[in-house]
Amino acid sequence: MKHLIMGTAGHIDHGKTSLVKALSGFDCDTHPEEKQRGITIHLGFTHLKLGDDIDLGIVDVPGHKNFVNTMISGANGIDFVLLLIAADSGIMPQTREHLQIMQMLNIKKGLVVINKIDLVDDDILQLLEEEIIDFTYNTFLENSPVIKVSAKTGTGIEALKQEIHGITEIINPRSDKGLFRMYIDRMFQVKGFGTVVTGTVLSGLLRKTDNLYLLPDKIDIKIK
Repeated sequence: MKHLIMGTAGHIDHGKTSLVKALSGFDCDTHPEEKQRGITIHLGFTHLKLGDDIDLGIVDVPGHKNFVNTMISGANGIDFVLLLIAADSGIMPQTREHLQIMQMLNIKKGLVVINKIDLVDDDILQLLEEEIIDFTYNTFLENSPVIKVSAKTGTGIEALKQEIHGITEIINPRSDKGLFRMYIDRMFQVKGFGTVVTGTVLSGLLRKTDNLYLLPDKIDIKIK
């Protein structure tokens, strides 16, 4: 079983969270403020199993410019990305910013997804595809597949899953050798249990009662 991490990227309201729900069946917007405002504020996490050989973790990031720091923390440690572009809006400021961030983070693999195709005609889609060719030129997404979907109607979702499965076959999983290293994605308290930390493992294995070193605060901690 191969374990990989997929992240989302793209402008606010281009349908990242809706697409993740269409793929996995899980709504990553779980906080009351996100429901009230209708936008993603915190990192969201879910899981998708592709066949019997791919175990895919998903990190859903916010698209609003005010939460770009949160986006960066979520993009750290992913193996590949889905860059979403809404068919009715096209390439927007955070589309460009997110692509620049992924370039700086040295992400090597990804897919471009045109979402909300139910809102436009074929001529608009063709124009957008031509813009995407220019937009991704000389980036890691140059010549990447462009998949057209509607998270709302489900059109193209199965084709997207097939493309995701295809890209996972050419990505090597992270090594379980060497020191255990993990990006911390979130931390919360569970009554009667204590502190729970989740994150993206970069290397190594973790065993119960192992001693760890928390950076940058330089704190010794023990796993219970």
